[in-house]
Order: sequence, then structure tokens, then C-alpha cells
Amino acid sequence: APGEAARLRGCGHAFCTDCIRTFVGGKVTGGEVLPEQLVCPCVDPERCGTTLTPEDVRLCVASEASFARYMELTLKRAAEVDNTLGACPTAGCSYLFAWDEDNRKLECPLCHKSFCLVCRCEPWHQGKRCEEVQAEAGDSDAADKLFTGFAQRERLKQCPKCRFWVQRKAGCDAMHCRCNFVFCYKCGGTLRKLQKQAGVHANQCTCGRDTEALLRQHVDARYNHNLMPDEDEEDDDDESESSESKDDSW
Repeated sequence: APGEAARLRGCGHAFCTDCIRTFVGGKVTGGEVLPEQLVCPCVDPERCGTTLTPEDVRLCVASEASFARYMELTLKRAAEVDNTLGACPTAGCSYLFAWDEDNRKLECPLCHKSFCLVCRCEPWHQGKRCEEVQAEAGDSDAADKLFTGFAQRERLKQCPKCRFWVQRKAGCDAMHCRCNFVFCYKCGGTLRKLQKQAGVHANQCTCGRDTEALLRQHVDARYNHNLMPDEDEEDDDDESESSESKDDSW
């Protein structure tokens, strides 16, 4: 009977009370509460599609608890699709906040927990980078990312043959690795003839003739100068010996 029907306020369409409650209840249970998801189901004479208002939902759900869930889900779904809003990572916490690019820390006033909004770590990791925390937790990807960042900051280069990481402290771009392979520190390339060596994964050096000449000098060198003692160390040894002999003379 018309008197027993539930009429939606947004569009005026009337439905069987049990039917519209089943429809709306299913949407709320499934979390489909966005404006484009929770709409009038009328299709006769044409599809309506009018978004249900909160008053319509309150009329159609079975209890206040269901309506409270609808309101909570509406806020969370809105935060998910709105780049300016965020939700507390704690399961079941309904706290929402506006994103602040200058603040990575969240101290939730509802669940009283603190989070890093970048890596979602709880509690907030004071004085540590996100990659450090994740690496300590056994995240291999985070550990790799942490080392990659370190290698970039320190300008480390990887030998194309033995994969050992090297760092240039001084000198030219011709790197003579401990495995005796020679490559360009600037571009990571090597001489064409060295590309044919087993296990080598490197392109030909593209830094010009001067660098190529330096690479050839290192390839033809009798010794790997990088494995020889530094002159400073030798000078220190000489000074030490001189000092010892001077002490003996006294």
C-alpha cells in the first residue's frame, strides 16, 4: 500500500520498505557509500541515479548502529578519494585529518597513538629515516633503498665485473678495481676490448679520447696503483722510523 512505502526525499521515488532497506543495507555493509555508489535504484521509466541523502539512508537502514556505520564509512571513503584528507592508520579509529606537507607525524587524539604518515610506522620514529626503520624491521627492499641512497650521497660506483662498490677520493676517472678491471668512474663504461671479458656488464666508455687514453694506461700498467700504499702512509712510516732512530740516539 502507498502508506507503507518508503519515499526517498532526494528524488521522490517510493519503494517497498523491506526492499529499499535490503538495498541500502547491502550497500552500507559492502562499504559502497560514495555519492556515485549509493543512488536511487529506480529504473522505470528510466534510470534515476539520484544520490541518496543522509536522511534517506537513516530512513532506510534498520538501526542507529547501521546509520552510524554509514556516516563513519562516508567520511573514510571521502578521505580515500580526497588528496587533502587522511585517516588514522589504526584499525577501527575514525579520526580524519587534513594533510600538511610540512608535518609527517600524526598524534591521534582518539586512539592516542603516534604514526609516521610516510611509512605508516607506529610509534613515530624520532630521529630516524623511514628506510632505516623498515630495514631494521627486516624489509629487504627498504634496506636496498637505504643503501642506494647512501651510495648516491657518497658517489659510490659499482665495478662492472666483480660488482664491488668503489669510491674515488682523488685522481682521474680511470678506476682500477681490486679485481684488476678498469672502468670509467664517470659513465661506468670501459674499453671495447674489455667488454668481451666473462662476467662483464658494461657499455663502452663515452667520455671521449682523453678518458679512453687514461683507461688504456691503467690497463697497460704493470701494477694496480689503487692496491699500493698511499704516499701519506709511507711518509708516516718514514717519520716513525726517523723518530725511533732519533730516540735511540738519545
